Amino acid sequence: MVRFAFPVLVVLSLVVLVPLVSRTSPVPAAAFAPTLSAPDERLDIESLRARTKNRPLRLAGSHDVHALQSATIGELVEQVVYGGERERRLAAATLGISGHPDAVAPLILAFEREQDPRSLATLALALAETRRSEAVAALIAAIRDRHGLAAYEACRALKLTFGINLGLDAHAWERWFRASRATRD
Repeated sequence: MVRFAFPVLVVLSLVVLVPLVSRTSPVPAAAFAPTLSAPDERLDIESLRARTKNRPLRLAGSHDVHALQSATIGELVEQVVYGGERERRLAAATLGISGHPDAVAPLILAFEREQDPRSLATLALALAETRRSEAVAALIAAIRDRHGLAAYEACRALKLTFGINLGLDAHAWERWFRASRATRD
């Protein structure tokens, strides 16, 4: 009887644990891959650097910018979604400054998933810097629905980009958003 108890326990554990683990495992990274209309388009990095000379969202030093010279929109989006912390921040800053329409969805997605405080701040600023209505709406939703650092960074990004301070009052930001024409689209 003891000889059969161990194999039975192994089989039962597989029958019970495998479905349980598969339900709780994280969604594969491929599920977060956004669709892009112009993935092979290249950004003019030097003009982006010149545009952000004295703004809060600046590109990193020249050695980092050199690595971005030949990057396409698709490669930058890939770095935002799958890259390491430094690569995510640099790619997010670049996409945000560009204001490219393909940049908004991956930045929103990354902002919603981000846990690292420095990356969260960069992603919030990048979203605000795009000046696209979906990005601003996502930041206002973060102020309304999320608490702590995410809400604070969303508020800070809106304040730095648009020059007004409505604090963590999501309703005031929503009223401002409906009344203003501060977005590009």
